[in-house]
This record gives sequence, C-alpha cells and structure tokens, in this order.
Amino acid sequence: MTTLPIAGHTGHTPLLLQPTATSSGESFSIIGPGGAAVGRVIFHVRQRRWTGHVDGGVGPERDDPLRAAADAALLWSYDNPHPPAGTTPFPGEDEARKALYAITGLRQGLVDASARAFYFEALRQPQMALLLPALERLRDQRYVGCMAGCRLTINLLEAVRTPARALRDAVQGDERAWMNFPLVELLSLVEHARDRLSATAASSPAPLRGGFTGRFSARHEGDEALAALRRVVREWVTEAVATLPASPGPLHAASAAVAESVSGLPVHNPASSAERCRATATQLSTVARAVRTFGYAADQVAAAVVRSRVGLLLGLTLELRARFEATAAVLDDAIAHHGSMRVISEAVARAEVDYVHASDRIAVRLGGQEIGPAWMVPDGGWTAAGVDAPFRSWEGAVAALVHSAEPR
Repeated sequence: MTTLPIAGHTGHTPLLLQPTATSSGESFSIIGPGGAAVGRVIFHVRQRRWTGHVDGGVGPERDDPLRAAADAALLWSYDNPHPPAGTTPFPGEDEARKALYAITGLRQGLVDASARAFYFEALRQPQMALLLPALERLRDQRYVGCMAGCRLTINLLEAVRTPARALRDAVQGDERAWMNFPLVELLSLVEHARDRLSATAASSPAPLRGGFTGRFSARHEGDEALAALRRVVREWVTEAVATLPASPGPLHAASAAVAESVSGLPVHNPASSAERCRATATQLSTVARAVRTFGYAADQVAAAVVRSRVGLLLGLTLELRARFEATAAVLDDAIAHHGSMRVISEAVARAEVDYVHASDRIAVRLGGQEIGPAWMVPDGGWTAAGVDAPFRSWEGAVAALVHSAEPR
C-alpha cells in the first residue's frame, strides 16, 4: 500500500497517510509512531468532503484527504507533544510578523465557531470575552524589531493562550465539537510563535533587523515602533495607576509625566532624515527619564507585575532610541560618503559579515574571499584598512570595503 507524508505536519514524529486494506478510496489510516494507526480520514459521500479523526477530536470538512489528514495530525500532535529539538529564532522581523498575522487571521473563524457553539451567548462566554480582545491587542501590536518588542509580544501571546486553553478545557459535547479544532489551531500557532520569539529575544543583544546596531530597514518601521511605544504607555501606565487602591500623589505625577513625554514624539516619518532621527532619539531620552521616575515611584507601592512592566517599557524606550541613533548614523554616511542609502544597502547585501561582539570587529568577505575587517574606533565610529576618515556606521565602513574590493 502506498503511504504519503502528511503535508504541513510540524511534529518531530513523522505521520503518514495510508489507504485502509478494505478501502475503496473512501477512507485512510493515519500512521503514527511505531507504525500504529492514530487516526482516520473518512470521505462523506453526501457532502463529498473529507474529515480527519483522532482521539483528540475531528477536523473540519475538506476538499481533499491530505488536507483533512493535516487537520487530524495537528490535533494529534497538540495532545501528544514530543520533546522539542531546539527552538529556532526568527531570522528577521518579516518572518516574525508573518507568524503573528497567521494567528490574528484566525479570529473570524473563532467567532464563527463560537456562534455555532454558544448561539447568542457567544460574547458572554467568559473565556471568549477575554480571548477576542486579546487577539485585537495582538493585531494592533506587531512591533518585534527589538528584544523588548519581542518580550512585549510574548506577553500579548500569553494573554491569548490563557483563555484559549481554559476554553478548550471547559467545553464539552456539541460545544467542543465546534470549538476544539479552531482552538487547537490557534494554540499551536501561539505557542510556536511564543517559543520562537523567546529564542529570538535571547539569541542576541541586537534587534531582529538592521544588523548589529539596529538601524531601521523599512520605510515606516520608525512610525510603527513609536506607535507601539504609545500604545504600551496608554495601556500599561494607566492600568498600573488604576490597580493601586490608593495611589499617592508622586505616582500620579510620574505617570502624567510619562504620558506628556510620549506626546512629544513625532507622529509621522520620524526616521525620514538624520536630523529627525536624532531629534526623536533626544525625545526618547526624555521619555526614558520619565519612565525611570515612574519606576522609582512604583517601587514603593506597586505590585511586582507593575514593576516588571515598567522595566519592559524602559527597555523598549532605550532600544528604540538606539535604533533611531543608528539610523541617523547610516543616513549621515549615505549623504557624506556614498550618495544614497541604496548604495550602502546593496553593497552590504553583496558581502558576508560576521560581527564579533567582544572585540567590536566585523569580518567582511566578498565572493568567499576575506576583504578585511572593519572595527570600532574610540568615539563610536567605524573604520577599516585604507579608510581615511571613520564612518559613523558599520554599514558605511563595510560598503567602503566592498567598493574598494570590487573591480571598477
């Protein structure tokens, strides 16, 4: 009998789809560890559709058996977890965003399933009342361009995961029949994204994109970063003060100072020029001072969760300041030495670079050949062999090495 690997199955134990011995093309077995059958895929003649069945539940109706088998494999894998082989960090911000888009894209399916499961009481169901707003917050916050941004998003993923797990544990009978698969699909994506973001945040002190010093690489990334900061301040600082039974005057004053400092940040195109980047970085220093003051006041009266959030807010502020400063440095080099950002970006893309954090040196190769290191000078700029004046950014120095090594 012919067996087929089940496409889309992400578990470490391979699952196969195998026709049953007595099948006339209308049923298959799902073969798991040790060659044992762990489920079935059944064709429904009237609907002319397929469904996957395992002990953990039944998947939705599908047009082809492999898709139905993938649903069943997802259900089986979630309820039969295997030791992880190591979690891979996201290679870039785009990949992390795609993982979050996949999660928030499941919201409408959950709403539809809950309407069938709970009828007119869907929005009054306690876990759904927590789950849907948590998905909305995750949809609005997708800035994962730095370590603090990753940790912030992990917190939002946990706010989705907790009610989703509680709801799956609570539903029975017809309610479970409708809700089980969409909840498992959601939980699988949430937990996978959470683990990869945790690995990403722990893998390097550098942000996800923008290289070693973290410049913004996308046109509107600076706008998105500041929007995330504003959202955190609006939600967390207000919530922190509201949770205290009797907030003293200093804490109120400190929270107001944080809100005021954030209101001074630019709303449009904060990273459109080196001058705007530096001005934004200066304003972020003001925000950081206000957050520190708020943290000192909160230390005296606030719960541990509030103090933790203040620490995360400060980390986000400081990392964003570093990214604006790094972007200003690259823009300065583009104007003074290379003519445009495109020239720098294309030259750096052609090279292979390895950063040695302990020595602040970058090994640079072109076409597999070493073309010399770039290194940091005492004032924070970057230089390389044959460079007369230091560059403000490592990208500027690497681009200069590439241009000097390439034939004219």
